Amino acid sequence: MKTAYTNHLHNKAEFENVIKWKADIAQIDAEIRFTKQLLSSYMFEPRTEILFKKSLKFQRKLREITTDLEEIKGNIKKYEQASNPFFLSEKTYVYNAPTGQFSTLKSRFLNIYSAFYKLKEEVLTYMRGVLNQNYKTV
Repeated sequence: MKTAYTNHLHNKAEFENVIKWKADIAQIDAEIRFTKQLLSSYMFEPRTEILFKKSLKFQRKLREITTDLEEIKGNIKKYEQASNPFFLSEKTYVYNAPTGQFSTLKSRFLNIYSAFYKLKEEVLTYMRGVLNQNYKTV
C-alpha cells in the first residue's frame, strides 16, 4: 500500500526556492498595496467611461491575485509543516514531503508571479495614459 508521504533526499535548492517564494510574495503584497493606493489617488482618477472600466478591471484583478497569494501562503505553510526537514549535511537533507506537492506549489507560484507582473505592466501603461490625457502640456 502506497502512502501519500515518502522520504526524499533533496538538494538545499528546493527549500531555498520556498524561502525565495516567500520573499517574492511579500514583495508582491507590498507592490499590490502601492498599486491600489495609486489607483485610488486623485492623480489617476479615470475621467472617461473606458478608463473607469479599466480601473475597475484592474482593481478586480488585484483582488483576485491577493486572494491567490493568501491561498499559496497557506499552502506553503502546510508544505513546510508537512515536510519537517532535517539536515544530513550542508548541501543535502531528508524531509518527509507530500509526493508531488513541490512541483504543484512551484507551478502555482509561477502562474501567480507572471500574472501579477503582467497586470502591473498593464496598470502602469494605464496610469501613463491617464496622466497623458488628464495633464497634457501645452
